[in-house]
Amino acid sequence: MSDLFSLAGKKALVTGGAQGLGRMIAEGLLRAGAEVAITSRKAEVCEAAAGEMESLGRCIAMPADLSTPEAAVELVARYRQSVGECHILINNAGKTWGGPIDSFPDKAWPGVMAVNVQAPFTMIRELLPDLGKAGTTDDPARIINIGSVAGVKTERLNAYSYAASKAALLSHQDDRAFAR
Repeated sequence: MSDLFSLAGKKALVTGGAQGLGRMIAEGLLRAGAEVAITSRKAEVCEAAAGEMESLGRCIAMPADLSTPEAAVELVARYRQSVGECHILINNAGKTWGGPIDSFPDKAWPGVMAVNVQAPFTMIRELLPDLGKAGTTDDPARIINIGSVAGVKTERLNAYSYAASKAALLSHQDDRAFAR
């Protein structure tokens, strides 16, 4: 692999990294040489995925249900203890709820907003010191928040809380470089 794309020596945390898009991201990071920690709400799914990806590089299972800010804080503490520094944070974990607007329940909002908006915010806040230490002027640390086209334009989805959460996630960009 070209040095241009090498992540050798980098450490990454991918929320929702055991399945779907998150797993593809984790596999790409591993193939580029990064050490990767992945999360999933389901411990058995997380452990199995990490075991399968271990052939690509060091992959650590960190089961976590990110539906509360406290869970995100606890995940960061476990990450620091198990992995140490963080060069790349990918906020990919997500939740959705679908249904017709005339019967879309109020209970469909808090859980979706907690996982899709609050958890990424908390993860960033908690990992800012680590990202700042890990980055350099020439190679800053990275934060990647996985959004959705549903957060950018009106889609024909009956997932109102999901679309609103992805719009909220995409609405604030901080172009600060995470370098010392």
